[in-house]
Parts: sequence; C-alpha cells; structure tokens
Amino acid sequence: MIDPQIESDASLDALLDAYRYGEVGRCVNSVTHDANNALGVILAYAELVGMDPAIGGEAARMLKEIITASRRASDQLGSLTGIARSAQAGKNASRLGAVVERAVAMRQYDAKRAGVAIEVDIPRDLPEVRIEIPAIERAVIYMLANAMDAVADRESKRISIRAEARDGYVTGYIVDSAESIPEGVANRMFEPFFTTKEGHHLGLGLTAAARAAKANDGTLTYEAGRGFCLAFPVPAEA
Repeated sequence: MIDPQIESDASLDALLDAYRYGEVGRCVNSVTHDANNALGVILAYAELVGMDPAIGGEAARMLKEIITASRRASDQLGSLTGIARSAQAGKNASRLGAVVERAVAMRQYDAKRAGVAIEVDIPRDLPEVRIEIPAIERAVIYMLANAMDAVADRESKRISIRAEARDGYVTGYIVDSAESIPEGVANRMFEPFFTTKEGHHLGLGLTAAARAAKANDGTLTYEAGRGFCLAFPVPAEA
C-alpha cells in the first residue's frame, strides 16, 4: 500500500529522483576508478616530458598546467569515491577543516553557477577529531545544499563557514545570508520529511546530517545568529 503522504505527483517525483540518484551513485566507484587510472597515465607521461631539459618557455608553462589540473581532478575523484561509499569506513583522526574543504570543493561548481559565494575560514591548528570521514563530508554537503537553497532568492548570496575549539569540542558554524529561521521551523527542521520548500525536496538532508553527527558522537544544532553548529568532541589523547 502506498502511503497517502507520498501519493502526490510532487512527492512521488522527489522519491523517484532520490532512487535515480541512488542508482547512479552505485556506479560511481567503478567509473571514478577507471577515470583515475586514465588520469594517472596522463600525469605520469606529463611528468616524464617535463623532465626533458629541452622543454621550456610557453611549452613548460602549459605542461605545468596539465600536471596541476590532472592532480586536481584526481583529488576530486578521490573525494567523490569516498563520499559515495555506503559502508562505514570506521573513525579516523581528521581535521574538521579538511573535511569541510573537500565538501565545499564538491559543491563549488554548483555554487558558482548559482552565484553563491562560499567563504571558509577554519584555522589549521585546531585539534583533530575522530570521525567517519565520508559520512561527515556527506553531512556538510547536505548542509551546504540547504544553505544554497536558503539564499537562492536573496540579492546577497553568501555562505560563511568557520570553526573554533572550545570546552573540549571542535565546532563548525555554517551561516548563510538568508533571514534567520523562524522558531516554529527551527523546532522541526531536523524531523524526517519536514520541508518548507517546493519542488523536488524530500526534507531529509538535515535529518541525514544530524544522524551522521550523532553517529560520530557529535551534534548538529541551530542557533539564531550563529547558524548551524556541527560539533565533535576532542579525543582525550589529543
């Protein structure tokens, strides 16, 4: 029996989109593996050519651009593969800033197309936290998607991400240039399927992000004026 709540065309379309993206995601590991192999060949031969002392001037500059672009693409594919993993990867020590930077890189193209400026200001000397890295990268991507939707109709489209270490936690703050979230919405926005948006929105992004934080001994909350707060405890040995 179909739940009456999902019988509407809009809700069914949203679920079908989710199913489609899920099936495409299953192909990611295979495709990125082959693409990375191809990039490895390009990079290896470019570096060999670069060792030729006869290469100089404009040719050397273009070769350097090829090498830089190949490494960047390889890093992006590696991030995509990690994020797409469905199985738990286990908790590892990581800088929250590095996780955020990889997630932002995955959404940077969409942000530029939408005219959204994403600013990241996270000190590199913050303590490391123990997290399942792909899960938290996905959580940040979900939060960025939420913020990008929030500023879509604003004249000023900005998302600011910063972090601090305090009281035994490393906390990241994601603040956007949209108006503060009304209390009635803020009290419910982490509930599954709750959404104030029209179109193909299931209302699961913030739910998934909050669950990922909880599974990693952290929390995801919202504070008016401070935005979304993603906090993880600093390990005792740190």
